[in-house]
Amino acid sequence: MQEIGNVITVIGVIVTLVAYFGRHSGVSLYELEPRLMSQWSSARGWVRRKLRRSTSVTVNVEGAASIVVTASARGSVWSPIQPDDDIDVRAEKLAQNLDRLRDQVEENRSEQESLVLQLEQRLTERASDLETRMIEQQLEGRQVATAAMRWEVRGLMLTLVGTVLSILG
Repeated sequence: MQEIGNVITVIGVIVTLVAYFGRHSGVSLYELEPRLMSQWSSARGWVRRKLRRSTSVTVNVEGAASIVVTASARGSVWSPIQPDDDIDVRAEKLAQNLDRLRDQVEENRSEQESLVLQLEQRLTERASDLETRMIEQQLEGRQVATAAMRWEVRGLMLTLVGTVLSILG
């Protein structure tokens, strides 16, 4: 009876450990046990210093800066004003140039507005995608946490049953 209790205790401990590490998969030991790992690191450093096995790292840093400038250019047709033109002709050419300039400014403004609207749409789509992903991850995290907790409880129950059987046997 005592052997059966010991086997059940070992199975319970294994189930508890599997559930614990399944719940904390992808987490380093430094995150789980920071104090223990810092003591381990200091002990390793002390042993290396005593054995004079130190590692030296040489870092050579070189850098370069570059600037990238992009611009879009558009051609425009202007009515040239000649020095021998009459005042009326000059005023008419100037009015045509101003009208063309206003049209170009309006075109640029409408293009910029459409670009801003496209960017806003993309940002709202990405934000909604991120929100749904966050909600899905929260639900998955809850499911994983509850499943791990169930397995931990099962492991502890098996450990308790094994201990009771080994005490009774």
